[in-house]
Amino acid sequence: MAIRFYTNQGFPELSNYFVVNVVYNGLRYPSSEHAFQAAKFLYEGASDNSIKYAETIRESGTPNKARILACQKMSGGYRWRTDLNPLIEQSIKAGVKMRQDWDHVREMVMKDILLCKFQQDLHCQQVLLSTGDRHLIEHTPRDCFWGNGGDDTGANRLGILLMEVRQLL
Repeated sequence: MAIRFYTNQGFPELSNYFVVNVVYNGLRYPSSEHAFQAAKFLYEGASDNSIKYAETIRESGTPNKARILACQKMSGGYRWRTDLNPLIEQSIKAGVKMRQDWDHVREMVMKDILLCKFQQDLHCQQVLLSTGDRHLIEHTPRDCFWGNGGDDTGANRLGILLMEVRQLL
């Protein structure tokens, strides 16, 4: 039987939004989501402004804020969301750009970060290993690449990478 997980459902430790320190490339991040989103702006040849923006993402208060900052799209809504707009606007004006090869390296980066998370935190490691050989599915209608799209039409790449990491542990 498959395990369907998401941020606030069963097995929250499998989610990138689960708050647990992850050391990746020598920096400590408050979650694997923070590390993943910051990695978009940390690359060979990155400008000083891109590196500073990655640090802003690393220091953002929640995994969701890290994701929003990395998207670099201004929006309305709740105050906590609109409070991010000046940071996003400043990054755009400063010429901050995501690495050009991101679509080609994102899965490798994600797998590296997941390995760090599950090797470094014994509780998370125990949870992942407790899933045995069950199929892991990030069940969300909000993501058709990392998740299953909510109806199993998505690629479920996070679930697949978690199963690969589980095999490596």
